[in-house]
Order: sequence, then C-alpha cells, then structure tokens
Amino acid sequence: MENRGILTRQAMNYGLVMALVLILLSLTVWALKLESAAWFQYFNWAVLITVLYIFLKNFRDRYHAGVIRYGQAVGAGVLIFFFASVIYALYTVIYNAYIDPHAIDRSLDLLEELYNQRGFSEAQIEAAMNLAQRMRTPALLAFSAVFGTTLTGLILSLIVSIFVQRKGNSFTETMEEVD
Repeated sequence: MENRGILTRQAMNYGLVMALVLILLSLTVWALKLESAAWFQYFNWAVLITVLYIFLKNFRDRYHAGVIRYGQAVGAGVLIFFFASVIYALYTVIYNAYIDPHAIDRSLDLLEELYNQRGFSEAQIEAAMNLAQRMRTPALLAFSAVFGTTLTGLILSLIVSIFVQRKGNSFTETMEEVD
C-alpha cells in the first residue's frame, strides 16, 4: 500500500514537471512561430522521451531498489502523463482564451491547407472544417488535452519502459517475502 502512495506522490511531482516541460515547449512554438516546423515536432518527441526516461529510471532506482517490471514502468509513465495532462489542459484553455485566442484559427488554416494538399474534395474539407469549428469549446479543448496527452504518455511509456525495466533476482525477492 505504501508503494502505491509513493507512486502516486512521485507521479504527481513528475507530472508537474512534465506539464511545465509541455507548457515550455508550447510557448516556444508560439513565441518562435514554429507551428508548422517539422523539426521542432521531432525535437518535442525527443524531449518528452528523454524526460520520461529520466523520471522512470529515477523512480526505479530510488523507490524500487533498481528493479521495476515492464508493467510497473508503463503504469508509472501513464500516471505521470495523466497528472501532466490535467495541468496542461488548464494551460491549454488559458492559452486559447487569453494568450493566443487566434491559435485555433491558425491551426484550422494549416489543417485546411493540408487537406487541400492531400487532394480532399471541397465537400470533404468543408465538412471537416465545420466539425473542427464545433469542437472549439473550452470543455472539449480540456478533454482533448487530457485524453491526447495521456494517450501520448501511454505510447511513449510502452516504448521507454522497454529500456527502463530491470528484472530482479527472483530467489532473493522470494526469500525477502518469507522473512
């Protein structure tokens, strides 16, 4: 039971830091006008993977005596991203309402341009843009931020946990449980 409390507390702490990383990356995109820069998207992925790796490795080494199963690492990673997503969702609503209220319009313009490049018909583009316009409410923005960030965390955790997992000595573990 104590391990679960440690996991939750550490996931909240790491989630706060991860949220700050996400917000910093978002503000960098905004300040430098990098919305369509593919290289910065790759940079974002590299930063998120690196930060998650550091958090999971630190969690493994400090609270699990250097041993963590794959499933435990995945669960911890998803929990970190969930807590980060709640904070990031709040930031997203504030950002779109106050910091850059035209950000959604620019992203919709980029989306429409992408649909045109991919050869979508005018009717398909119009239907997609109408749907996107209806999804601009703060509640849907917050929900999509929580869902999308947590899903991203799941995918990254599935990958990063492969490198973080470390099996312990099952004989020693069993004997510790006997004592």
